[in-house]
Order: sequence, then structure tokens, then C-alpha cells
Amino acid sequence: MNVAARNVAACQIVVLRDGYGYEDETSTYRANGTITLVRSQSEGITLLVDTGSPWDREFLIQKLQEHELQPQDVTHVVCTHGHVDHVGNLNLFTMATHMVSHDIVKDGDKYTLHELRHDNPFQISKSISVIPTAGHTSRDVSVVVRGTDKGVVVIAGDLFECEADLQDDKLWKSNSEFHELHATSRDKVLGIADWIVPGHGKMFKVNKRR
Repeated sequence: MNVAARNVAACQIVVLRDGYGYEDETSTYRANGTITLVRSQSEGITLLVDTGSPWDREFLIQKLQEHELQPQDVTHVVCTHGHVDHVGNLNLFTMATHMVSHDIVKDGDKYTLHELRHDNPFQISKSISVIPTAGHTSRDVSVVVRGTDKGVVVIAGDLFECEADLQDDKLWKSNSEFHELHATSRDKVLGIADWIVPGHGKMFKVNKRR
């Protein structure tokens, strides 16, 4: 293996759309979730984490086409939790294995039983796993991706709203169902991640001195 080949990351992560959340000039709250593509060609994995809202259908198809992908090329879809801005386009991906919170299903009705609630990760491949990170809701999950050019990347959904919520806990507590559990899950992810993809902001680097 030559040097160039050794330097190619096993997994590539592309944020197709940064999530956002803000109050507009009419005091209306506007929000939509981050959509993230994970590709591990050596493992045959094309994974989409969160699918946006029902109004994102054409946007999502277009973003996949920009990466020379069609919906049928996606092998796995993980939705970090069941809110509408994260699960709105599941029916685009009928060839994929779907994981929504703790439910894992493929081919329409074939369920995989797995004890995520007992803190057991679900291994999609050697490089990619799904871990339980409850707090925002009782059954949130996060996707842990190893072997990227950034180290360990955790795609965390609304476990983290955005980088600013590391300093202002009101940003995540205002939408959290279980504050203590949420805080514990955040600490767990901060301990393993080099970078985090949050649910409503840009990917950010974890400062291990925090």
C-alpha cells in the first residue's frame, strides 16, 4: 500500500445541510435538523443520518445527486429521534435498513431486536456504530464514526443543539425532556468524540480541556 492510499480516511462525512433554529422577526420559531451523509466504501456502507422535514424531499434528492447518489444507493438510514425535522423523508429509502431511535427494520416489516436501552451499541460496521444517548427524548441515539480524517466523529442529533450550547445550557435544556439523563449522555459523547455534528448547528471540534 502506498502512502497516498494509507492517508485516505476509511469513512467520509459530508454534512448535506447544517441544521438551524432561531426566532424570526415575527417571533415565530423556525428550525430544521442537520442532514449528514456517511460513506465507508471499503465496507459498502452509504449511511444517511436524519432526513430533514417532509418539505426537504427535493432538496435531499438534489444533494444526493451532487454526490452521484440516488436514494436507492443508501444502505442505512439512522434517525436520531422521532421529531418531524429528522424523520420527514424515510420513504425515499426503501432499499435501506432503517433505524429510528431504537427501532431497526428493513424490507418493510423485518425488525432486528437489539438492547440499545441497556447501553449496548448497535454495530453497523467495523467503523460505524449507534449508541443510546437519551435525554432530549427517552430514546435518542447518536452515530459514532471512527476512521475519519477528523478522528472520531459523533453525529448526535439534538443531544447538542449547536456548539454554543456548551456554554449556554438553556439552549439544550429548553427542548430537553430529561435534563439529568441528557447531561449524562452529553458527557459520554464529549468523552469519546473529536468532532460533533449537532442537530441545529455546524459541526464543531471538541476541546478536550472542557
